[in-house]
Amino acid sequence: PESETSAVAGIDAPAGSEGIRLAEIYPNPIKIGEGSRLHVVVGRGAESPKGLRVMLQDEEGNMVAAERKLGTSAGGTEHVQWELSELASGTYFVVVEGPGIRRTRPVVVVK
Repeated sequence: PESETSAVAGIDAPAGSEGIRLAEIYPNPIKIGEGSRLHVVVGRGAESPKGLRVMLQDEEGNMVAAERKLGTSAGGTEHVQWELSELASGTYFVVVEGPGIRRTRPVVVVK
């Protein structure tokens, strides 16, 4: 299985049999301006747990955009987006979290 990790201590986790993965994050890097949107596509396997949520966090683990809850059906993909015109330049992390699972991927924001 594919392994997804980040450089942030305490939130690294390998992909497992539950089949959750951050399939796409775009644009990355993202240039911030009026109407700048970050798009995240989460792939879900047939065994994926319910109660998954997607967050955008700064390097200290603070949530910087509204949390999005994913649907309850397993399998397929789900799309999440955030409007990011107010974020400062820097590295942030998209986090998918649920019962017994945490996946992270970095996003670079440029003003």
